[in-house]
Amino acid sequence: MKKVFAVLSFLMILGLSRVQAQHINFPDLLSLVSAPPEQINQFLTVGKKFEFLSTDFTSGHPISRYQNKYDGFRETVTTGMGSPNKDGRMLRVISYTTTSLKHINEILTQITKYGYPLCFKGADDTKNIRVYQSDLYSVSVYIPFNQSFFTVEVHERQFITIESP
Repeated sequence: MKKVFAVLSFLMILGLSRVQAQHINFPDLLSLVSAPPEQINQFLTVGKKFEFLSTDFTSGHPISRYQNKYDGFRETVTTGMGSPNKDGRMLRVISYTTTSLKHINEILTQITKYGYPLCFKGADDTKNIRVYQSDLYSVSVYIPFNQSFFTVEVHERQFITIESP
C-alpha cells in the first residue's frame, strides 16, 4: 500500500511540475532578439510550446506574436519591434509577457545570474519598473501593481563606432 501511495504521489508531483514549466528563459530571449524571423518562428513553434498568433504590418515592418499552448498560465512573445539606428540598422526588441509570478521571478534570477546590473528601479502609476543593462542589451522588467501580467523586454543597444581613415 505504501508503494502504491508513493508512486501515485510521485506521478502527481511530476504532473503538477510539468504543468507549471516555463517555456522560455532569459538566454532564449537574448538569442532571439537579433535572430531572423524564420529562425524565431522555428525556435518558438517547433522547439518550444508556442503557437503563431498573428503578424501586424502597420508599423512598416512585421511584428509577430506567439502564445504558449495554455498550461494553466499564459505566455506571449512579441518579435519584430524596434527602431532604426542612425545608420539605418534596426535596433530590435523582443517582448515576453507571462501571467505567472513564479516565471517572472525565475527570469529576474536569470538576469542577475548572467551579470546584468540593475541600473534603474522605479514605478509609474500602474507598475514597478526595473532596468538592467550590459554592453549589448538593455532589459526592462515591468511588474504591475495588480499582478495581472508581467513583461520583460530585451532591447539591442546602439553602439558608437569610430572608423579609421
